[in-house]
Amino acid sequence: MLVMKIFANILSVIIILMVYDVFFTTIGKRRDIHWGFRLLLCLIYIIVNVVSVMLIKTQAVFIVISIIQIYLYSIPMYKIGCFKHIISCFFIYVFLIVTEAGTCIVISIVLNITIEAIQDNIIAYLIGVVISKLLVYITVKLLKYYIKPKSGKVSIILLIPFIVMPATSIFILYSLSKQILISTGETDKIIIFFSAASLIVSNLLVFLVFDTVLKQKEKQMFIEKKLLLYDLERKYQSSNVANQILVNKTMHDFKNQLYAIKGLLEIDHDRGMSKIDEICEIVESANNVVYSGITTVDALVRSKVNKAKVSGILVSTNTANISGVKIDPIDLCLILGNILDNSIEACDKINNDVKTIDLNIARQGKYISITVKNSINKMEYNNKRFKTTKTDKTLHGFGLKNVNEIAVKYNGIVNYGIKNDNFTVNIILNLE
Repeated sequence: MLVMKIFANILSVIIILMVYDVFFTTIGKRRDIHWGFRLLLCLIYIIVNVVSVMLIKTQAVFIVISIIQIYLYSIPMYKIGCFKHIISCFFIYVFLIVTEAGTCIVISIVLNITIEAIQDNIIAYLIGVVISKLLVYITVKLLKYYIKPKSGKVSIILLIPFIVMPATSIFILYSLSKQILISTGETDKIIIFFSAASLIVSNLLVFLVFDTVLKQKEKQMFIEKKLLLYDLERKYQSSNVANQILVNKTMHDFKNQLYAIKGLLEIDHDRGMSKIDEICEIVESANNVVYSGITTVDALVRSKVNKAKVSGILVSTNTANISGVKIDPIDLCLILGNILDNSIEACDKINNDVKTIDLNIARQGKYISITVKNSINKMEYNNKRFKTTKTDKTLHGFGLKNVNEIAVKYNGIVNYGIKNDNFTVNIILNLE
C-alpha cells in the first residue's frame, strides 16, 4: 500500500511540474538553462515533494513548505517579476489544492465513502491526487492556448483526444475503484492499481503528443513567416529596381520638361511659373505620403502603390495614423503585403476595364480595420481559399494562411467576398 501511494504521489508531482511549466510560461518566460540542470531541479523537487507529503502531518506547515518549494523551484526555471512571482506561486498552489479537494468530495459522494476512507482505497487515492492534477493541467493548457494562441487554430481532431481521453479515463477509474472495494486479494489490488496507473500514464503521453504537435505547428508558422519575409524582401528589391528604372525615365522626361519650361518662361512668364508650381506640388505630395505613421509599413505600402500605378491601376487610400499600436509592424507588413500583392495580381488579369484598388486603414477604439477592395476579372474559390496564377503557389498558400493566423494571434477576424465585380477583404485586429 505504501509503495503504491509513493508511486501515485510521484505521478502526481510529475503532472504538477507539467502544470508549472504551462502556467509560468504563460505569465513569464522559460530561462535558457542546460537541460541537465533542468532535469536535476525536477528530480530534486519530486523527491522533496513526495517526502513532504509522506512525513509532514501538520497542514499549516505543509502549506507554507509547499509554496516555498514552488517558489524555489521556479526561480531558476522561469523569468518572472518578483512580486508577480510570489503571487503566482500562491495562486497556482491554491488552484491545485481546491481542485484536489473538489475531486475528493466528488469521489466521496460517487463512491459513498468518507474522505478518510479514500486513503484506504488506493484507486480513489490515485484519482484524488493524480486526476485532479490532470484536470488542472488541461485547464491551464487551454487557458494558455486562449491567451497566447501562437500556433493559431488547432484542429478539432487534435482537441478530441485531449478532452475525450481524460473523460473516458475517469469513468474507467471509477469502475476500477468500485472493483477494488469488493476485491479481497492483495494481488488483485496491485493489478488493478497498476492498470489504473498505466491508464494515467497513457493520458500523459497523449498530452505530450498534443504539446509536441502544437510546438511543431508553431515551428512551421515561424518557417512560413520567414519565407514570407524573404518573399516580401525579394519583391521589395524587385520593386526598387523597377522604381529606379522609372526614376531614370522620369529624370530624362524631367530634363526635357525643364528645357520646355525654360522656353515657356521666355515667351509667357506667368504660364511658365504655373507649370513649375504644378511640378513642385507633385514632388511635395509624393514625398509626404504617410499611410499609417509606421515607417516600415508606409515604405511597404508606398512600394505597392507605385507598383500598382506602373501597371495602370488607379489606387485610392483612406488611412488613419496607427503609430504606437501594440501590433508587430512585421505582422502588419505581412498582412498588407499579401493582400495588396493579391489585389495587384487580380487587376493585372483585367485587359480593358478600369482597374482600381481601394485601401482603407481605420482605428476604432481597441480595434484596427484593414480593408482592401480591388477590381477583378474572375476569382474562383478553392476550399475557402482563392486560386492564384502566381508561379510560386506554395508561398501564395502560406500568405493567405498566415494572414488568418496573424488575425487569430490578435483575436481578430478575416472576412472576404465578391460583389459587383469587386473583391473585398477586411481584417479586424484587436489591440488589447
